[in-house]
Amino acid sequence: MEILSDIIHDPRGWVAIGVVLFAGLAAWKIWPVMGKSLDQYGEKIAAEIQEAEQLKAEAAKLLVEAKKKAKAAEKNAQEIIERAHFEAKLIADEAEKEIEREIEQKMQLAEEKITRAKDQAMENVRKSAVDNAIAAASKILSEEFQTSKNSERLVEKSLRLISSDIR
Repeated sequence: MEILSDIIHDPRGWVAIGVVLFAGLAAWKIWPVMGKSLDQYGEKIAAEIQEAEQLKAEAAKLLVEAKKKAKAAEKNAQEIIERAHFEAKLIADEAEKEIEREIEQKMQLAEEKITRAKDQAMENVRKSAVDNAIAAASKILSEEFQTSKNSERLVEKSLRLISSDIR
């Protein structure tokens, strides 16, 4: 008890008792408010964590959807490329066929021109042969008709041929 008596008689003791009473009273009044504030802060942090987890889950879903869309877009692009290659091949094949048709038509036209030129040459040869035959016949006949004896004989022969044809 002596300690208690020393504390009571010493001003520092009273200061210590005051500090302890003040701390106790402050703790009694402040502790619930601090606890409530810490609880609210903890709830706020928990809500933020829960919201962050939801955002993370949504981001994961969006990432999966984006990957699916990217994969679908890549597949679609590949199909477009394949279709373009196919159509290009069709166009090239059609162009090749068209070129072959044009070549065939030009060959046919060339053959027709050759045939016409050949026919024209043959006709020219025939005309030339007929002209030469007529010229030769004219020459022979004119030589034959130069003498009067031959002329009479040819006239008689002609008349006989004509009269035999008439009968």
